Amino acid sequence: MTFSDQFAGKRIVVTGGADGISKAASALMAARGADRIVIGDLNVDLATVTAADITEATGATVTAHKLDVSDPASVTAFAAAALADLEGTVDVLVNLSLIHI
Repeated sequence: MTFSDQFAGKRIVVTGGADGISKAASALMAARGADRIVIGDLNVDLATVTAADITEATGATVTAHKLDVSDPASVTAFAAAALADLEGTVDVLVNLSLIHI
């Protein structure tokens, strides 16, 4: 394994993945071979654009769902959606969501 394929075939969940460092992390993991990535973010519109951009750039399957980490029901719904998108397998979980208090 090299750095260029270190995520080969992996199924990944990234919370807070719509922009910034989490967007860069998602793009890097896709470029390094991730099979599927699910992005969760409060700004689902931006997350959807990010997912499409990464898919176009890398060929990885990237999906996006709304995630409000301050709301337990949203977390539960996101987890269910992510597991469905990843067919029940999560190899890597990257938690980059923030709660502003």
